[in-house]
Amino acid sequence: MYNTLKSLLTPPALYISENEQRRARILFSVLRSLFFIMAVFIAATPFIFAKKLESASLFTSVGVFLVIALYLARTGKLRASIITLVSGSWIIITITV
Repeated sequence: MYNTLKSLLTPPALYISENEQRRARILFSVLRSLFFIMAVFIAATPFIFAKKLESASLFTSVGVFLVIALYLARTGKLRASIITLVSGSWIIITITV
């Protein structure tokens, strides 16, 4: 379990330029941070939030966008991953307001 999670969250060795490699490291840092924050919020939903169903569905939908962005980043599609992450966050924020 630990090795699987570790392999998912470590950036792959992409054969791209140095500038793209730097962008990939930054993207993976952001995705890792958001992944752990979402895991904490999903685990804390039954204990902290008053509207449990709404909070759980919100965090689950954000988690779906994170998983899609992580998959795209691992396959080397950095631009698509960044666009998915930003547009997914924008959609979720727009819906919650």
